[in-house]
Amino acid sequence: MRISLGFMLVLLAAVLFIPAPATAASPQEAIEAYVQEVLQVFQKYSDADLESEEQRKAFRQDLSSVAQDVFAYRIMVRMSLGRHWGDFTQKQQEQMVQLFVRVIEANYFGKLLEYMDQVESVSRDMIQITDEIVFSSRKAEVRSIIHYQDKKIPVNYRMLSRQEQGWQVYDIHVEDVSLVRNYRSQFQDLLNRKSPEEVVATMQRKVEEGEAPDVLDSE
Repeated sequence: MRISLGFMLVLLAAVLFIPAPATAASPQEAIEAYVQEVLQVFQKYSDADLESEEQRKAFRQDLSSVAQDVFAYRIMVRMSLGRHWGDFTQKQQEQMVQLFVRVIEANYFGKLLEYMDQVESVSRDMIQITDEIVFSSRKAEVRSIIHYQDKKIPVNYRMLSRQEQGWQVYDIHVEDVSLVRNYRSQFQDLLNRKSPEEVVATMQRKVEEGEAPDVLDSE
């Protein structure tokens, strides 16, 4: 029996939403730094009243700020759109990146708020870095296992070294399911029925209506 999507998103966010230190010499060191600092970050909100709109807003803003350093959003969008990326104008590409950020944030941040009690129970012992595979000077994969109850959940981070940003995550594989591949499948289906302009408009409308977690699943 697989772990619930909600708690899986919590675990992923708990590991990823910590900015990597500029001195991290390898992708594994960057991920290790995320894991080491995560409990301190969530401790900031452990006693906060997250029923308060003000606290919820602050929580989201903090996560949004650090996530900008962790995720290579533009690369994620380009990979998710695949061959259709070139069908979008430069302005539409920028719009898609901005909307994709809002989709990711709605998925992760919304689940974090919903499962905050479970986030607080996450300990360092639950997250084990198992391996680092270097594909080239710019690409690597850091493998980990998350221990939860009697389950061992493989979570692997595809990372890219960028000149100014350092090592960033461009894809996440949870139990061999790729985040980017999942979005690519949804985008392909949508673009088979709609023009790039219509796709941008659809995403914009659904994000504004608060449907971001499943923004591509139906229309």
